[in-house]
Amino acid sequence: MREYILHTEPIPFIIIKNCFPEKEVELMLGECDRLSHLLQYQAPVRSLDPVLKHNIQAGVDEQYANRTVSPILKSMDSIYDDVKLQEKLRALHWFYESWFYTNNDGTFISYSKKGDYYKGHQDIAVISWLYWLWNEPKPFKGGDLILPNYDIKIPVERNQLMIFPSSIMHEVEPITDGYGRWTIARFLWLKSFGSTHQEAGGDWIEKKT
Repeated sequence: MREYILHTEPIPFIIIKNCFPEKEVELMLGECDRLSHLLQYQAPVRSLDPVLKHNIQAGVDEQYANRTVSPILKSMDSIYDDVKLQEKLRALHWFYESWFYTNNDGTFISYSKKGDYYKGHQDIAVISWLYWLWNEPKPFKGGDLILPNYDIKIPVERNQLMIFPSSIMHEVEPITDGYGRWTIARFLWLKSFGSTHQEAGGDWIEKKT
């Protein structure tokens, strides 16, 4: 059962523990393994810092003509249908009214091992999701999420999703030992209504065909 943890001060974000049933987690892990041959370093957008991050990642959306065949995209899309989450977001802060006006999303996976990190940065979106998963037993140490402007540390947990404003500076501590940590990131933003859209749980997302 999902557990919702709301943080109101000094910034509004929400953490969802036990986000998906274990069967879905295993399917997503299997998909991560299948897509692992696509992983590569991608330079940060709009940054002049050549060592801002050290990890490898791959886009998920472009791998499928129909997003419903992807366990990752299917599970992430199901978040839009969580009515309880919608209620909590509305109660959390006025910022999350933007949740109901975003009409496009993008999803990618990243893989981290010893020595990998991501220094402080902001995402080019409206709302960001970060979801963590790995094969048990936990195969790494470190890699927690930091909100440096607020001195907040969020320990990463398996099957945990964090939702926060994309403009919030965040960073990933170095993995100090081990390997095998997967992160699924999804970004929500507003795109011109000149595109074709479909309704999904109160949100509008660009139709994937």
